[in-house]
Amino acid sequence: CATLGKWKVPKVFLHQTKNSTLWVSNPVRIPTHVEDIFYKYAICRRENKWFRKGKLVVDYFEGVGGERTNRKMEFLENHYDLWQDNYNMKLNMRALKNDFQFVKSIYDNIKGIETLKDRIMEYQYIARQYKDLTNSATNINFIQNKLASSVSKEQRLFLCILLGSYMLQPNKPMINGCYLPQNFPSTNLLEDLESIDSDFSLSDTRHLVSHAIRALVQHNSKYGFTTWFKMFTLAPILDESYAFIDAIEVYNFERRSDQFLNALGDN
Repeated sequence: CATLGKWKVPKVFLHQTKNSTLWVSNPVRIPTHVEDIFYKYAICRRENKWFRKGKLVVDYFEGVGGERTNRKMEFLENHYDLWQDNYNMKLNMRALKNDFQFVKSIYDNIKGIETLKDRIMEYQYIARQYKDLTNSATNINFIQNKLASSVSKEQRLFLCILLGSYMLQPNKPMINGCYLPQNFPSTNLLEDLESIDSDFSLSDTRHLVSHAIRALVQHNSKYGFTTWFKMFTLAPILDESYAFIDAIEVYNFERRSDQFLNALGDN
């Protein structure tokens, strides 16, 4: 990056996260008075391989075509870039599809309600930039595993957005006529939806929340739970068209009539 120094002098260094394809840098301060900032990734080495603290030199830059492949800086809190292939090094897309770490990295950076919307925007950004890779990482196993280990309501709400995105993917497998496995914690997610405020639901995530709700209602009703009844109260905020009704599965409450009547009374 010429703004941070000379092109041939490495300035910002990346380190690989353990056992993954993800490389990250420490936070970098970028001057805001410069109108356009361009940067590029490069492979570097010590000028003399026998000295660990010797001068660093650039072996080669990413991309083919010189300045035409320079990246223009976007003023975002976090950047999610993929290496641009050149004659020396190309991405292994098959390996990357099985280990696309951007979704996990975004999830791990949810620190509370004040960061939730930023992380959702980052997810939407990578979904636009790397649609197929993001879809491969947004799978039901990832969502369910993270739900099991989640420690905050904000993390679970983010996973609800991911579930909505997953439901929009084509060719999803069905298990016993349901898109979610039987042990999926639909009750917990439906309860968390009670804490979504109207500003959140009216953002451009509304359609994702709606698709997630349908999947949760189908699962919750199919396996004899009654938490989905809450949606009649929440629908004016989360699902104004009451589309979730079409996802309700019939369950025989003959032996659990008290539970059914209590659920009706509570909602």
